[in-house]
Amino acid sequence: MPSLIDLTNSKFGRLTVRWICGKTDSGNMVWVCSCECGKLKLISSGQLRGGKTNSCGCLNSEMTRMRSTIHGHYVNRKPTPEYIAFSGAKTRCTNPNRKDFAYWGGRGIEFRCKSFNEFMECLGPRPEGLTLDRIDNNGHYEPGNVRWATRKQQVRNSRRTFLNEDI
Repeated sequence: MPSLIDLTNSKFGRLTVRWICGKTDSGNMVWVCSCECGKLKLISSGQLRGGKTNSCGCLNSEMTRMRSTIHGHYVNRKPTPEYIAFSGAKTRCTNPNRKDFAYWGGRGIEFRCKSFNEFMECLGPRPEGLTLDRIDNNGHYEPGNVRWATRKQQVRNSRRTFLNEDI
């Protein structure tokens, strides 16, 4: 049986290990840790030593607040429609793990907006009921080729377009 590694007084990110508390069902030791913010939290040896837990949760909250203040497009900790459109377009073009990557990044469509601010300068606020669209469906997400469009415009601009005046 492996010997216990005493983590007492060790620092992991914002956490300081204070004392041992018990074991998890899988046999990992559980430690009482104090965070720099003053809260106590129970954390397993594996979480601490593996670098998976660095605070009581306050670090994640601070990072979320910081991201929202950078561009101001989070309301009540939720992204605005403009930010959702920005991040959705970006991941469609850059994340090969997305199941629909082949339809965007996989066929060479690039996301060329350098920042969310550039994206917003190009498009402005999203009008109610409109969604992000590329004017040239084979072009990139870049200034001059993106717009807020109606569902009707989106359908007419898709690669599988069919002409029907009733749409």
